[in-house]
Amino acid sequence: MTKVMERGAQASFPKEIIVVFVSDARITRIHRDFMSVDEPTDVITFRHGEIFISVDAAERQGEKFFSDLCRELRVYFVHGLLHLSGLEDLTEQGFEEMATAQEAIVREVEEELARLSQLDAEMSYF
Repeated sequence: MTKVMERGAQASFPKEIIVVFVSDARITRIHRDFMSVDEPTDVITFRHGEIFISVDAAERQGEKFFSDLCRELRVYFVHGLLHLSGLEDLTEQGFEEMATAQEAIVREVEEELARLSQLDAEMSYF
C-alpha cells in the first residue's frame, strides 16, 4: 500500500481493506450483480475496501505470460489498490497509466522481497 501511496494516490484509502480470493464462477456472479457483465474478470474493487481476485484468472494469465501464480496475484492486488487510490482503467490513457504504475510497483515489491530473502539467508548463517 505504501508503494501505491508513494505514487501520489489521489484518494484516501479506507480504514480496512479486505482481499478475497475467488473462483471464476464467483467473480462472474459479482461482475454480473454489480456491473451487469455476465463474464469473469480478474479483479473487482469496491470503494469501501473490498478487493475480489480471481485465482482462476491469475492461473490463466500466469500460463499465458509465463509468470507464476504468486506474481499474478501480486499484480491483481496492486491493481485493486490502484483502483482504491483513485486510478481508473476505463479509457486508453487510464489503462496505460494504471498498467505502468502497476508494473513499476510490482517490480519494486519483488526487488524488496528478493533483498529481504537474501538478508534472511545471510542471517541464517549466524
